[in-house]
Amino acid sequence: DTAPHMANIITIDGQSYIVDLTYNDSCDDAVSYRLFNAGLDMIAMSYTWSEDTESRSIAQSSDENSYYIRNEAAFCDINELAEYIAEKWSENGETEIYVMLYNESDSGKLNDVLPKVLEKQQKSYSYNLWHDSNGIDSFYTIVFNGG
Repeated sequence: DTAPHMANIITIDGQSYIVDLTYNDSCDDAVSYRLFNAGLDMIAMSYTWSEDTESRSIAQSSDENSYYIRNEAAFCDINELAEYIAEKWSENGETEIYVMLYNESDSGKLNDVLPKVLEKQQKSYSYNLWHDSNGIDSFYTIVFNGG
């Protein structure tokens, strides 16, 4: 809110998107891909955007080029999202998982649902969960520790 910030504008198939490589950088290893190939809808609540500063017109809405949509990691149902996380971790051995939940900005709901789904795997687990929101959708980073 107080300091200017610069983001990259890229063009894919004739449409321009935002890529902010340093978005939400912190010292705790959390990564958010919310602003990778994002339309103006995904920068809501993070930046005040001025069309005067654009070198190209940015897509109003994120689409199939968004990181989460392109990687089939965007969900409308929190239970399906939790099942996806469990499958990626348990069956594929992935320890860092990035997902998006449409039309939900409550970070606590995944912490309520995910343990119930993970318990079905009958494996010990621990994880850290980071949450980011654009005021409409939720973006989660889940990092499993050992297990």
